[in-house]
Amino acid sequence: MSAERSPGLWRWGPMAVYLTLCAALVRWFWYRVNPDTLSYFSIAHHYLRGEWAEAANTGWSPMLSWLMLPLLAVHVPDLAAMHLIMIAAGAFTLYSVRKLAEDFELAPEWRQAVEYTAAGMTVAFALLYLEPDLLEAA
Repeated sequence: MSAERSPGLWRWGPMAVYLTLCAALVRWFWYRVNPDTLSYFSIAHHYLRGEWAEAANTGWSPMLSWLMLPLLAVHVPDLAAMHLIMIAAGAFTLYSVRKLAEDFELAPEWRQAVEYTAAGMTVAFALLYLEPDLLEAA
């Protein structure tokens, strides 16, 4: 089916593939954390408790910890909050890739190839690296 005959599939297909793969694979990557991830958890909890002097530091950017705050405030577990943020960041990244492909005026077939390839790569980044890199890419 061509992109011209199925605009909904063309437009939402990469996002559907991305979200489906994330949902299917997240359990295998759930506990894959590194020391930086633990530091972001710690910083977010300092912010949540109002410990501003402890939260502010030069080693880790505050954006990821700030995004965790609303989820932690409603008692979402640390890892679940981090995974939700990273999967959302991946969705924003795919939106950015689509807009970039449109700006380059790629042919529909090439746009599809770029977007589906980006969807697969973004799944890997969203699940493997619980760090703000994907947020910055979006």
